[in-house]
Amino acid sequence: MQSIFRYFMLLITIGLSLITQANDIVIEKSTEEKNPSLAIIGWEGPQEALNNFAHLLRFADWFDIVTTKEADYKLTGVYDGKELKLNVESPNRTYVLKHANQNQNYLFQYLIDSLLHAEFKTGPYLTKKIAFVGQSGVVKEIFIAEVDGRNAVRQTKHNHLATEPHWGGAGRFLSYTRYLRTRVDIKVLDLNLNRSKRLASYQGLNAGCQVDPSGTYAVMTLSKGKQVDLYVKNIHNGQMKQLTNDRLPEASACWSPDSGKILFVGSYSSRPGLYTIPLSGGRPTKVMAGAYEATSPDWSVVSNKVCFSLRYGGQYVIASLDMTKPSAGFKIHTSTAGDWESPSWMGDGRHVLCSRYFNGKKKLYLVDTKFEKQIPLPTNIQASLPDAQ
Repeated sequence: MQSIFRYFMLLITIGLSLITQANDIVIEKSTEEKNPSLAIIGWEGPQEALNNFAHLLRFADWFDIVTTKEADYKLTGVYDGKELKLNVESPNRTYVLKHANQNQNYLFQYLIDSLLHAEFKTGPYLTKKIAFVGQSGVVKEIFIAEVDGRNAVRQTKHNHLATEPHWGGAGRFLSYTRYLRTRVDIKVLDLNLNRSKRLASYQGLNAGCQVDPSGTYAVMTLSKGKQVDLYVKNIHNGQMKQLTNDRLPEASACWSPDSGKILFVGSYSSRPGLYTIPLSGGRPTKVMAGAYEATSPDWSVVSNKVCFSLRYGGQYVIASLDMTKPSAGFKIHTSTAGDWESPSWMGDGRHVLCSRYFNGKKKLYLVDTKFEKQIPLPTNIQASLPDAQ
């Protein structure tokens, strides 16, 4: 859908030059030079388990893993195959974290999340999942994987194109668009009940669906009125209302953390930009000044920041905007070559999951919005359009 929308927008905006307003752009640079250092100074348990724990700790990207005992943080672990006990020496205190689970990956993810919460007040991060469009055969379908890209499992088995996966309802629901031979429809999967339902199957466009954080409403882009507009549907009782009504298209809608507003891409000016509209309806409000082309926004429930893909300097980059004070301007987080697309906030509110198109290939990356570090995810299939739970 993103590529279709971008092509449509290109027809509208071709021939226009990028209008750069320097006071709206901030290249993100942290006042800190690097992450605090951490050393695992002791480990009782299999070496393979230690390697896995260190991999997850390194991927989380809140610490620089070192071997010196002069590290800012020191960990000692005891793992018996079922329970992991961590002795933590932080700059300010010493404490113990422990948990038991038969699933080693989940156990280690849970305790690292616990460590990050204890030190940095983050929410669930490594224990979450990601979804993306992958192709292991002829047809592209939806896959779900660990946050680091491992253990990817095909979620849809329609033998038809499935795309645009989006999490909602605090991770309970996964919506996507399905392209059949004679129609296009929107499906939503309830992961708690392992049950799916069709939300829309109108003639024309049915795309870009996301369930709100409360798990009550879904916003989607439809052309049921012979024009492309935003609609909201109650996923439980089926009631639907039209949010926008104009000849210019809207797309890529996502929800505010409190489910009270919808952020979307609108083409009301010379270039597609970011706008908000209340759930109750009303006139759309432009989010940021300037004629910037912005697509694929995502609104963090942790930081109240929006990340999006921005056309800048001849390529698409990942940028963010603090919705507490949008007038302060956006920050750019990627400067490496390639088109950086489909950003989605991870559970820690600091890292962004996205895809990078470079040299004819697409690959998933984790982008650190604090230090601009980019971490490739080791998916063994062609992957695009990711979304973090």
